[in-house]
Amino acid sequence: MSQFDPHTWFLDAIRYFRAFGFFESHRQLSDHELGEMIKSHWYGDWEQFLAGVSDRPSADQLLLVADTQRVWWHDLEGVYRGANFYPDVLNEWAVISRGQFISEQTQETWQGEDGPVEVNFVLNGRRHTFVHQSGDFLDHGILGLINQAVANTPFRYEVATDFGDSNWIAMLNQAEKKRLVTERGWHFLW
Repeated sequence: MSQFDPHTWFLDAIRYFRAFGFFESHRQLSDHELGEMIKSHWYGDWEQFLAGVSDRPSADQLLLVADTQRVWWHDLEGVYRGANFYPDVLNEWAVISRGQFISEQTQETWQGEDGPVEVNFVLNGRRHTFVHQSGDFLDHGILGLINQAVANTPFRYEVATDFGDSNWIAMLNQAEKKRLVTERGWHFLW
């Protein structure tokens, strides 16, 4: 891959990802206006964040974090008794699910002060249970359970690993995932 130049990359990336279906909720904006919106998403720290990026896949993922209707990017540490972490996360993942994952009756039940934590939710009338064994970081295994629950759709939650600590998540179909790997050089958890 050639040397990454963030200055020539930015508008090209915006155009690429708009054609890919990202930033649909901002379709009324020009590419330049969308670029300003993306920069403002980072509260004036866009250049600082971008300065720490040395490759296109990481820069792509940084840019897409601003599409909060398609991408989930948050701290993975938050599984604490009383924090209601998993129900909150599942609600946030529903927002980015492209209508494929709308859970109901989501509950987090702690078996002791330090866990394990039982997470229950209903999807399409069927109850699903995931057990978070220990630790205060989100267990990506819950995505495997959710992906099984939406197996009748072409979409899966995917975790991109180029930018950060496996905390960049989006709902993609296999063709989209393949394009991101082959055309953009992305890497995924699975």
